[in-house]
Amino acid sequence: MATKRGGFSNARPAEETAAVLLRSVDFGESDRIVTLLTERLGRVSALAKGARNSRKRFGASLEPFQVIVASLAPGSGELMRLSEARVVRSFPSILGSLDAMREAGRALEAIRNVAPQRHVEPRLLMLTEQLFEALDAGRVEGIFAKTSLRVLDIIGLAPRLDACLVCGRVPGAGQSAMFDPARGGIVCRACGGGPIKLASAARVWMMQVLANEDDVAPPPKDVLRDAEHAVEAFVTRHVAS
Repeated sequence: MATKRGGFSNARPAEETAAVLLRSVDFGESDRIVTLLTERLGRVSALAKGARNSRKRFGASLEPFQVIVASLAPGSGELMRLSEARVVRSFPSILGSLDAMREAGRALEAIRNVAPQRHVEPRLLMLTEQLFEALDAGRVEGIFAKTSLRVLDIIGLAPRLDACLVCGRVPGAGQSAMFDPARGGIVCRACGGGPIKLASAARVWMMQVLANEDDVAPPPKDVLRDAEHAVEAFVTRHVAS
């Protein structure tokens, strides 16, 4: 129970913010612990008391692949309190496609792992909404790698792909490169190389994505596999605490 001073409660009021659900875990008999990417508070974890029973306060807002407005207040330690939430935009076609759900889940996991806790960056929420829009429209191929790279770029963790991290040597046209997730980019053989061979077409496509070029089309499947392998290894190496 909140204490009072001079007749006023010292409890801080809840703050409303746009958000998307990154993860939800059942807790106790009726509660949930949710991880949200929010516009005004960054990535936060919150306790939603009674969320599994209360349709009035939460409705369908804690289902995946939606933009919601969440009412959040300070709670215990790092865990906030989610008092209520409502849906403001849904993307029903995602739930009708196993491929779209799989790619959405992979991209949201990358965002949850890489985005720093309580780091306010509204562009991340905009990017996630764009992810949902693309998947809802059936644009599935390459979306995980594209979203992950742009998240990394927004938070300042994008890998260097234009030249060797050590000596600055630029790969020749059509030349593959050695990618080192631990060091954060490509490393030429003379400087020790890296564990992942990255085809030239994959590297060029990744650079186009990072440059935010409009309408970057997904590459051929073998090229995309190269790019996704590099992105997954990089994300795993640079998971946020």
